Amino acid sequence: MKIVKIISYSLLAGGLMFLVFLRAIVLRPASQIESRFNIAVALDGTLNTEVVADRILAIDGVKDARVRKSAAIFEEYRKEKIISEKIRLDENTFNDLIVVHPESVAADMADLAARISATGGVDDVSYDAAAVEIYAGLMSVERRILYAALLIAAGVFIMAVIIIAGKIKSSGPASKNKSIAAALKPLPYLYYIAPVSALCYAGFAALARSEGLPFDYAVNGVLLALISAIASAVYAD
Repeated sequence: MKIVKIISYSLLAGGLMFLVFLRAIVLRPASQIESRFNIAVALDGTLNTEVVADRILAIDGVKDARVRKSAAIFEEYRKEKIISEKIRLDENTFNDLIVVHPESVAADMADLAARISATGGVDDVSYDAAAVEIYAGLMSVERRILYAALLIAAGVFIMAVIIIAGKIKSSGPASKNKSIAAALKPLPYLYYIAPVSALCYAGFAALARSEGLPFDYAVNGVLLALISAIASAVYAD
């Protein structure tokens, strides 16, 4: 019976740590999209570039708006041999460009692009719509993983409360202090559960480091310590 309890705890601890690790895997590409995503705003030259940039920066949902001068764009074009050899331009025909960084990739990009276009002096607004869809899909998966982990943790906690309360009640009201002490005898099982917790912790920490993923040592350590304490109290005979 003891080995069954230890195996069940191993599955619980490993499962929760795996969900934490899986969430980090999903968040990595999402954070990369978030850091690199921008909206390119091509100007038509009818208004001063700085004026347009200030108007765009004042729009709700815009975090940053950086101006790229036409001379710098033309210089980059000349350095790109593949493009410059196919499309020959002897003089600079580019207008200034404004690179806009939204506050969140989860925002309604079509609506934000429309509001940017309405500021005046804008020729074209473009962004990577596929990246927005991928980001939305990743965040949806991340939320499901988080809900699954919270659901499992809440279920385990509720079951632990019910089992411990049942042990206290079944021992009778005659000696309440003794019944509580008998219900919460964690030490015998902690000798078996603590090494399993330490192994899960070290294993997933090493895996996260090898994959270049973040690993919150404090939060994960507290999580495993809490699960160990609850499990040892539940398993105590």
